[in-house]
Amino acid sequence: MVREIGCVAVLLTAATFPQQTNAQTNIPLGAEPRVDTLFTVDPNSGAKALYQIVEGYFISSLLRDEFGNLNVAVRKNGAAYEASVASLDNQQYADKFTKILSAGDIADVAVKAMQAAGRWKPDWEFLMPLGMAIVNNKTLEIMDFPPNTLIPKRDYLNSKTTDRWFALLEENGASSIGLQGFTAILDIAPIAAPANDGKALLAANVYGGDFDTYTSQMLDLWTSTPDTQTRKPAVAFGSPIRIWLKRLYGLTLNVLDVAAIPMKNATIPILMSNHPAYIFYISTFADAFYVMQQDLAAACWQSEMGNNPKQDPTKIRDSCVSNWKGQDFEICKLTEMQAFRMTPGAAVIACNQKTLPPPPPAAEMLTSFPGDDVLRAE
Repeated sequence: MVREIGCVAVLLTAATFPQQTNAQTNIPLGAEPRVDTLFTVDPNSGAKALYQIVEGYFISSLLRDEFGNLNVAVRKNGAAYEASVASLDNQQYADKFTKILSAGDIADVAVKAMQAAGRWKPDWEFLMPLGMAIVNNKTLEIMDFPPNTLIPKRDYLNSKTTDRWFALLEENGASSIGLQGFTAILDIAPIAAPANDGKALLAANVYGGDFDTYTSQMLDLWTSTPDTQTRKPAVAFGSPIRIWLKRLYGLTLNVLDVAAIPMKNATIPILMSNHPAYIFYISTFADAFYVMQQDLAAACWQSEMGNNPKQDPTKIRDSCVSNWKGQDFEICKLTEMQAFRMTPGAAVIACNQKTLPPPPPAAEMLTSFPGDDVLRAE
């Protein structure tokens, strides 16, 4: 069934939920100004809106983490707020959520410094990546910035970019049931901005180090597992992340390159991919075809590594690339549907009339990131 949470729709499968208990987990949220900031609540919207927004983020997170349809109540305890989750007995979830909010405090300091320095546009807002799975996610997606359309939606996964990538994961065997809990998104700049503000964000140097402490803590939290020798895999999307990986970790990566980010006791296997929105801005079929082929291989790697992160990431990448090289007609259909907005039927007709595969584009088209540092699909 589908349960609506404000603007959030989350697919529920009762068979995957653990049995509920009489336990209760309380998560401290802090004073009202902190709650307003970390949950992006308009301070003029009133207490009712605060309760609804915070409870909604918790409910969607718990559902995606497969803890079940639990009752969440936000209460004011003296000068501070706390969230109480009935029937949840999972200290790992409580600890992770608390640490995410603490990382948000660090990001908020950076935001205020940018504002004081005149590096902040009036239509930008601080936005934390809330409402996603934080314990049972299998993978992490690292992106640039969240589009500001996510604020009224109150759902970090409700975007055209994410919809497209979910479709590619399904093409690679990921089940649509539970897919919203399969992965989470970490934007290296927690700035909700208009989707076409990529150039303005670059001009403000938002990827230059202001949020490094925040992103490092979030990366640690979202890739950790109970096995301290294993980290969840990550996919890096687009040019700003490529530059970020070079600056912070000394990694020089092209599309479909695999590397390892060093962490405590283990490394994070990571694959470099095109930005999911890149294909929306390509005008020629041949270029879009080969970008789609790369994207399908990247989604294949994410799906396979998410199901078993102890596999050799390079061998999985090679297997995924090999698999999609032989599926020209399927790549053609997906290209026509996603890049050129064709219906499935029209895509089949178009592909039957084409010579496949098309001539490959210039090598730099498939190894560099031409212009994708300013792209974002709502």
